[in-house]
Amino acid sequence: MAQGDPVGGARSAALGTASSTFSDVWSVFNNQAGLAGLENVAAGIFWQNRFMLKELSTQGFAVAVPTAGGTFGLSASNFGYNLYREGQYGLSYARKLSPDFNVGLQLGYSSTTIGEGYGSAGSVAFQLGFMYKINDQVIIAAHAANPGKAKLSEYQDERYPTMLKAGAAYHFSEKAALVGEIAKDIDQPAAVRAGLEYRIIEKLYLRAGVGGNDLQSSFGIGLALDALKIDIASAYHPTLGYSPQIAISYDVK
Repeated sequence: MAQGDPVGGARSAALGTASSTFSDVWSVFNNQAGLAGLENVAAGIFWQNRFMLKELSTQGFAVAVPTAGGTFGLSASNFGYNLYREGQYGLSYARKLSPDFNVGLQLGYSSTTIGEGYGSAGSVAFQLGFMYKINDQVIIAAHAANPGKAKLSEYQDERYPTMLKAGAAYHFSEKAALVGEIAKDIDQPAAVRAGLEYRIIEKLYLRAGVGGNDLQSSFGIGLALDALKIDIASAYHPTLGYSPQIAISYDVK
């Protein structure tokens, strides 16, 4: 999970996790190239409870700091419970190579701990991405997490997953956008993710999406209260049930 599925923030969760074209503080998880689009220092926290099981909960935080030479990001997330736990920690950097072209890179560390004496292991890996604004309506992006296949354990040469994503966003207007991407764990079949976001009033967004090989549906809302943003979402699996998530972020303007 930690290296192979770097998805953060409830906005993404509501849109089928199609997140590679976003430019917000959660880009530290989703596609570091998006950090280059930020103008203000931002910080956020998120929490997810997968299938309503506390043992499958994830918590994380993100910080982004734009500077004259580019944007720096810091991220951390924790998944699991005392008998099985995964952690992901990253330091990111992104910058604009042109007014319409962003690149981003993250150096990260992932750890896995198994209780009852089994111990822990970890590895250093990197992520990289790009984002290109074709025009005022269309953005394309790509992202690779752990392309070097960092090793988890010497036992059976076990390695962290490698995830590749390619996505696009189409902005119908200032109120509505359609996002989509294809995600491929190199050891699993490719998955399609897509979502629609609509701003019904100035401060309120409605979102819905679908994603994964099992086509989980998702939905959520977003509140943009000036510098404060609150996003609430849930995915739904027809057999396993709901996976709620909440994220809160703040832009220092």
